[in-house]
Amino acid sequence: MLTMRTIDEAYYTIKESDPNTALTKTGLRKLVVSGEIPSVRVGKKYLVAIENISKWSSSSSEKNETSVQSVKGIRKIEC
Repeated sequence: MLTMRTIDEAYYTIKESDPNTALTKTGLRKLVVSGEIPSVRVGKKYLVAIENISKWSSSSSEKNETSVQSVKGIRKIEC
């Protein structure tokens, strides 16, 4: 069963497990609203599974390590 939390509760759960996290509450909210982190909307609130945040975190770090092909329209040129 998934551990569903509101964005605020999810943020404080992350903050408890990692007090030095660089993720802010606003950043988490933007990721949820944009759909990068799956969520369920109930009324005006978004419910997020803590497990989905962990999956997103691990997948985003893998993406950053494996491909640095273009940054803001600039592509790497092989010499």
